[in-house]
Amino acid sequence: MDLNMDPDNVCTILDQAIIFDCADLRSKCLKYITRESKNVFKSESFLEITQAGLKEIVQLCQFNASEIDIYLACKQWASQRCATAGIQQPGRAIRKELGEEVISLIRFPAMTLDEMSDVVALDDVLTNEEKVSVFRTIIKKQNLSKFIDEPRKLASKKCMFYRCKTIASPWAYNGGQDGLSFMVSEDCVLSALDMFLPEIEGAVEGILEILEGTSIVHKQKLKLAYSAGLKHELVPLGTDITLRQRMIYSVRQRVNGPNVHRCYLTEPRVSVNGMTMTFCDLKVGTSDNGTSVTNGQFYGFELKLFVDDDCGERGEILHTFSGASGGCEGINPKANV
Repeated sequence: MDLNMDPDNVCTILDQAIIFDCADLRSKCLKYITRESKNVFKSESFLEITQAGLKEIVQLCQFNASEIDIYLACKQWASQRCATAGIQQPGRAIRKELGEEVISLIRFPAMTLDEMSDVVALDDVLTNEEKVSVFRTIIKKQNLSKFIDEPRKLASKKCMFYRCKTIASPWAYNGGQDGLSFMVSEDCVLSALDMFLPEIEGAVEGILEILEGTSIVHKQKLKLAYSAGLKHELVPLGTDITLRQRMIYSVRQRVNGPNVHRCYLTEPRVSVNGMTMTFCDLKVGTSDNGTSVTNGQFYGFELKLFVDDDCGERGEILHTFSGASGGCEGINPKANV
């Protein structure tokens, strides 16, 4: 079965998998939810999931969300059910809707002291006795409660993919566009870009874009200021960008300002923990300021990989070129977005 899962339908699919006892589909849904936890929690379909489906989610040992996020999502789910039934929503009613099994699966002792005191303690979902036992567990670092105290594992690890082998200078800006396209061998998340800084006092400013195919999926203002002794810095995107295997993605920037550092020699493929990024010349629009697969801007990429192993300081570099334009194949580069 080939299903196009997204945060808005995965909970509905999970419910159907439970009803029809389809173990393989259920497993695929739960795997998707571990990776897209925060987006799933924000979806309407999460609020409509059955209690059986909610239990399947809350008993997962891996999430890309914190324990307080899980608690608040469960509370919102129960509040929605109370509102639909015309029931007022004090803590007791929310607890009844969640059920004791779901309550027991929330790992309250894995929360921080501030999360417990500023959020959970102000609700009436837990009894006073339960709250005290959780507080004692957090403070004494010994489980004195009935809840699981082991933190859930994150479903992703941050890893750096550096395409730049040698740094040179200068790189001038004239209002043109620098761009680069790439593919990933496995689904992952793009969270930050390692960008070059000015050589001298001042800052370059402009726009940074991320594209999936020919569609812009992220756009933000960019300001890179000179910093003595530094040639590049990590720039968070502000929002995670999910990358799918076999899709072509592009990063583009249009900035003005003083000369910056640049890549002089690059690698067209970089592999970390079995996941490979393949770079190529910009496929969407033109890189008329000069960046290409062999030189220019974009020092590195921070990806969140869906693996349990720790990343090394740098990725294993693969020294295989696929021609001057790299190894991306797929969409027609004619689009000038």
